[in-house]
Order: sequence, then C-alpha cells, then structure tokens
Amino acid sequence: HPLSFSALSITLVLPPLFLLTICPGFWSFMVCASLFGLFTGCWVAAMSPIFIRILGPDLLSSAFGLLTAIRGTACLVGPPLAGFAVDYFADRLAAIVLSGVCMTGSSL
Repeated sequence: HPLSFSALSITLVLPPLFLLTICPGFWSFMVCASLFGLFTGCWVAAMSPIFIRILGPDLLSSAFGLLTAIRGTACLVGPPLAGFAVDYFADRLAAIVLSGVCMTGSSL
C-alpha cells in the first residue's frame, strides 16, 4: 500500500538525519547522507501512487500542482529558518536538528 510505504520511508529517514549530527568522520557522514537520500527518494517516488489511489487519475495534475506549490514554499522558508536557528543557538547543528524535528512532525 502506498500510504504505508510513504509512512515507513519517512520514519526510516529520521535515524540517518539525526545521526548526521554525531558523525565522527567522512565515511560515517557519507553513509548517513546516502541513507537519507535513499529513503527521501523512496518517499518522493511513493507520491504518484498515493495521489492516484486517493484522488484518481482525473485530479492527478491538480494534486501535483498543489504539491509543487507546497514544496516550493518549504524551499523558500526552510533555509532562512535554518539560518535563524543557527544564529539563535550559535551552533550549526541546530539547522540539522530543526530539520529532524520538522521531519519527525511530518511522520506522525
């Protein structure tokens, strides 16, 4: 089922994301970043079957338009918010933790 697959991939993306904050070396960072990319890609790939199952093929283009608008808004708001967190906490890891908290919220 696409919804279960999407929820599973969002849940699986959380450990590598939080482990990025404690990676001691290059190779551990590469493993965490690769797992993050893999599971995020699975989540993105699951969106088409989810939309088809929920809305049907007739509303697919509208659903993708709305999804693109929401993702675009997140891309515009995310970096300044991460920069604010880094400035406020005076630590670069705050941006990764903030992104992990947002992803955790989306997995619930």
